Amino acid sequence: NDAFRVHSLTGASGSTTYAVYYENPVESMRPKYDIDFGYKGLGTCTPLGCYVNNTTLVARKIKEHFKDGDKLVLKARGMLADGIVRETSIVLAEYKEAKDSVMYNWTAFTLNSLGAVDYIDFEVESTCPDVPGYVCIDGILAGVMVEY
Repeated sequence: NDAFRVHSLTGASGSTTYAVYYENPVESMRPKYDIDFGYKGLGTCTPLGCYVNNTTLVARKIKEHFKDGDKLVLKARGMLADGIVRETSIVLAEYKEAKDSVMYNWTAFTLNSLGAVDYIDFEVESTCPDVPGYVCIDGILAGVMVEY
């Protein structure tokens, strides 16, 4: 299924497994948080980064529907239980009349600016409603410190 298949042939390190993120439009079907650090009562989790790439369907829809000025962005929000939120983002595709830019290969997405977090939420934002918000994610790396 093109919606769930990465545009490159394999996962970030040549593996056959990776995650496909898509925010279900039905809010009751979504988890409270996309990533929940289960040991937050015992320590800290500091996300360092991951690899991201477009799905085949998204890459095709971008080519079919993007016009000058359209953009597809993946945002990551790191949150703490006390409400502190930090955000970072990466451009998945951008169309400018002079040159278009579409992510076709696994690309490092640095997350260390989020700092220590309890939760991470992702969001795909598109200026073009005809482009679905799927994104492939692989190799999430985090520094974890747990005290017993």
